[in-house]
Amino acid sequence: APLRCAPLDVGVRALLKSPHPEVRSEAKPRRTHNIRAATLAFAFLLTPSLAHACSCIRIAPEGFRQQAAVIIEGKVLSVKREGDINGRVIARIAVSKLVKGQAPRTVTVNTGGNSAMCGVPMSKGQSGEFLLARNNGRLFTNTCLMLGARR
Repeated sequence: APLRCAPLDVGVRALLKSPHPEVRSEAKPRRTHNIRAATLAFAFLLTPSLAHACSCIRIAPEGFRQQAAVIIEGKVLSVKREGDINGRVIARIAVSKLVKGQAPRTVTVNTGGNSAMCGVPMSKGQSGEFLLARNNGRLFTNTCLMLGARR
């Protein structure tokens, strides 16, 4: 289906209140205004300050394994959320196998509260491999580290 810009023009005209009479008039806007409106809307959507998403550097999964301070296999015992969806999630994990680094039999792992914060979804009873890093004495994980996990 062809791209239709007519609804976009109406919204852009209302937002910008253009001083150009041909844009404010009820007459059909010129093609150049359609292109300008589409370009403006596209640029608005791509503005980095408006985007809130997790972004990982592109390296092989083995690179994330090398970056991890601790790699464990285990089972999530409990999950606690601090604050709202933008807070952090704290999980207690029973370690069944230590793959890399040092860790006690039960570890407390911090992660972001949502995917935009690179948080890793965790639920009680979840089992698997967890790649962890240390920051100020705390263990944490994120979506990027977990790209190196062997499923």
